[in-house]
Amino acid sequence: MLLKILSKNKPDFNKVTAVLKELRLPFEIFSPIPVDDSKIISKRSKSISFWMLTGALFGGMLALLFQYWSSGVDYKINLGGKEFFSLVYSVPIIFEIAVLFSAIFGFTAFLINSGLPRWYLDNPVIEDNIDGILNDTILIYMDITDDNAINNIKYNLKDNENIELILVNN
Repeated sequence: MLLKILSKNKPDFNKVTAVLKELRLPFEIFSPIPVDDSKIISKRSKSISFWMLTGALFGGMLALLFQYWSSGVDYKINLGGKEFFSLVYSVPIIFEIAVLFSAIFGFTAFLINSGLPRWYLDNPVIEDNIDGILNDTILIYMDITDDNAINNIKYNLKDNENIELILVNN
């Protein structure tokens, strides 16, 4: 059973999300306006910093190994008796490549965590109701199987006339 919650304005939307977070129910938001409630963001987004650090370390090590291999192993050039490889001249390039790989890994982790790009909507209920979202309506999609959860949501949101609750069977 699917529960579709339509809210035409922002204060009602905040009340709905507060009720859903209080009941600890998973939900997905479709909205034409930006959602500025930072508590809605899932804990998966904290993995982006991990992937950025991983990308920076990977890029730095890759740059160091490539510079060592190219100047100290593969193509040794003797310039006035100087050493073939020195870490001193490698630091700026290591830093630049580390920043590049960090940005690439972070952007990729962001796309994966947010589920983008979505080339299609994998739910026919959302496809049928997506036109209402384009008219300043916020849609909160939930996959609910428990009747008690549905009754709790109805009870907590019964006072507000700007919120429309629609139950849809699969």
